[in-house]
Amino acid sequence: MAGQIDSKKRLNSLFPPSMHSGKFANLTLLDRREKIIEVCTESQDICDFPTYDFVIDMYNSWSGWVYHFIIETFPRIIPFLDGLLADDEMPSFAIRWGVPLKPWHRSIIEILGLRSHPKVTNLGSETVFAKQVICPSNWFGMSPWLNYWNIMSARSYVENRLGAPDMETHSRMKTVVVIVRDASRRNDANVFSSLFLEQLSEALKATHNVTTFRSSDEVLMSCFECQVRVFQTADVIIGSHGAGLAHLMFAKKEATVVERVDPGRHSDIFSKLSFMTGLKHFPINKDATWEEYRDIIEYSEK
Repeated sequence: MAGQIDSKKRLNSLFPPSMHSGKFANLTLLDRREKIIEVCTESQDICDFPTYDFVIDMYNSWSGWVYHFIIETFPRIIPFLDGLLADDEMPSFAIRWGVPLKPWHRSIIEILGLRSHPKVTNLGSETVFAKQVICPSNWFGMSPWLNYWNIMSARSYVENRLGAPDMETHSRMKTVVVIVRDASRRNDANVFSSLFLEQLSEALKATHNVTTFRSSDEVLMSCFECQVRVFQTADVIIGSHGAGLAHLMFAKKEATVVERVDPGRHSDIFSKLSFMTGLKHFPINKDATWEEYRDIIEYSEK
């Protein structure tokens, strides 16, 4: 069964006593599981689960969080995609992402070309029956190093699908993108405030345009391709330690990253991600002034 079983409670939710008219209610949980698998194997017509010949199970216990889905989950399917989608004889298959799919999940799936592909069914966390299941290696350790090749493959895959951004449509001025978490549990709008943005913009006005990437921007947040484009065209990226910086995997090489951190509390995952993708990474104290951000930007471009 393509379902994650990590506790007695979880097992009971996957194979409740009421299934199959309660015929297996008196069996133990594990015996009930084996009996239901036996029934579904013998006849898919009487199986209480949706059935598939082939399922790729992408389950990751943290896939409901943006950082983990971008860095740890979706890159793991990239090495399979060209072969799966290019083979005319490949039967239809399902991808079980392992979490209830929210709009932002679907936007990422769309950029991979999987959302409307005729061969592919995208599943959330529902339990299904499959004759064959592939479970790509599941690394969870926060560090991008553990998913290095998949991340770099995902970066190239997305770049190839979208094509290079049309830089002619962008100003000859350099672009500074400030990630403002004004609609999240780690709100930092008081840090990257209107005054901060005005002061930084004024100081850099001869060479840079300062723009924002806001979590409150519903249109932007619903379009993963739009988010990727922002990072592909940014020369400088400023943001607090957090999920927004996962987009660094799509930033153009040699871009400058200024990561606002709490010393001793935040990990080095984004410095590693920056190194992997050829970016210039500068950590900065959470209480730094706008002048210090300006100084780092000017230093990085000497």
